[in-house]
Amino acid sequence: MENKDQGAAQNHACASCKQQRRKCDETCEMAPYFPASRYSEFQNANKIFGVSNIQKIMAMAAPDQRQAAAESILTEGNARKNDPVRAVLET
Repeated sequence: MENKDQGAAQNHACASCKQQRRKCDETCEMAPYFPASRYSEFQNANKIFGVSNIQKIMAMAAPDQRQAAAESILTEGNARKNDPVRAVLET
């Protein structure tokens, strides 16, 4: 039963694949950084950067910096949604 639960969890498309309506498999390079649980945050980032540019940013980042890049992308997307003018800048 435990293996069945693990398999079900792996069948959820990551936020990037869900946005593109693609099947997400174990070779998806975006899945570790944009899990399905962060889909709404990914949508915010997608409105600013677009999926293609997000993928390019992630590909250009060094492997040890990709998690930080993903967090930065999601943070910027959320900030722009909350304050379209100033975004992450605070006065």
